[in-house]
Formats: sequence, structure tokens, C-alpha cells
Amino acid sequence: MRAIQLATAIIVMGLIVPSTCTSLDPEDDALVRRVNASAAARANPVEAETIVGIKPEMNSNLIDDRFRLARTALTIDLAQAPQPVDKEYSMRIARLKRQATVMYWVRPLDSRHPRVVGITWDRQGNPAVFFGVVYPPR
Repeated sequence: MRAIQLATAIIVMGLIVPSTCTSLDPEDDALVRRVNASAAARANPVEAETIVGIKPEMNSNLIDDRFRLARTALTIDLAQAPQPVDKEYSMRIARLKRQATVMYWVRPLDSRHPRVVGITWDRQGNPAVFFGVVYPPR
């Protein structure tokens, strides 16, 4: 059953157009679609990396990245967040560093600070997509 879900996610990647994606960049749209497809398939972190097809900038399963995540200043990307930003979405970003696993990919957009799309997994393994902006550490 798991293989069927993943195969379905890979097949429909080009068809899923997330409501929160407003980019005009085809490379960015493809990245966001693949991240959304992996979350929709309830892929685990290893499977998600395979579906997305790009090594994530942040993978908190790696000890060095877990320490780096603790020092990262990440906020909601208001340009991509559901409007109006609901409390659940805000809390997901606020609790980001306490999630079991966090992975994110830098979006290929011209921006002063890196804009990212990522997935968090809670302790039960439930994935959730988020959009954020990474600021330099103070």
C-alpha cells in the first residue's frame, strides 16, 4: 500500500497546484508541487527527499542540522501563508523547532532573505507543509 501511495504522489506531482503557491517561476512551482505531493502521500522524511528529488537545505534528522535549526531565525512567509493566517498555521511555525523532524528546501526566488518550503513531521509521523523566510542569526 505504501508503494502505491508514493507512486501516486510521483505521478500526480505535476498535477497538484497548491493553493498557497503564487510563484511565476516554473522551477519554484515544481519544487512546491513536489513538496506538497510528498506531504499528501504522507511520505516519511527519507521518502519525501526521494519524491522532491533535491537534497534539503535543512534535515533535522542529521545532528549538525538539528543544531543549526536551533540557531535559525525562521518566520512565516506571509506571501505564501494561507490568508488570513490562522492560529494553527502560526503555531506550527512557532513550534517548528520542537517537531520530530523538519526538512526545508530553499526556493529559487530572488529575495533578500532565503524563502523556503518545507515539511514538519510530528511525533506521530504526520506531515505538514510550511512556507518560511530564514533570517541571519543575531
